[in-house]
Amino acid sequence: MFDSQHVTEDLQAAVLRGDMHRLDAMVSDRMIWTMPLLDNHRGKRGWIDTSCAVSWHWFHVTVCRELDLGGVMVVESIIRQAREPSAGEAVAGPVTAEGVVLDVWTLESESWRLVSRHAHLIT
Repeated sequence: MFDSQHVTEDLQAAVLRGDMHRLDAMVSDRMIWTMPLLDNHRGKRGWIDTSCAVSWHWFHVTVCRELDLGGVMVVESIIRQAREPSAGEAVAGPVTAEGVVLDVWTLESESWRLVSRHAHLIT
C-alpha cells in the first residue's frame, strides 16, 4: 500500500541528510522536475545534485490530496522548509519557504519511485 505522507517525508528526509544513495533509489531515471523559474527544469541527476548541495535545517510535509491511478500516484503536498542562505543572499539566518508540490510516483520494479515533481513557491 502506498503511504503518501510517509513516502514524501522519506524523500524529504533523504534530501535533508544529503543521502544521494537513498535518493538515487527513490527517484526514477525518467524523473522530471520543474519550478516556475526561468531555466529551472532538471532531470534525476540534476535534481539530486542540486538538492544535496543545499544545507537544509528542517522540513514539514502536509499531504493535501492524492489520486490513485493504479500503479501511478499523484500527490499534492505543502512543504515548509528552512535552509542556509545561498551565496549572494543578504539574509542573516535560515531562509524559510513554503510551497505546493505536485509529485507523481510510479511503481517500477516493485518499488515506488518519484517520476515527476512540480514545485510552486507560496512564500
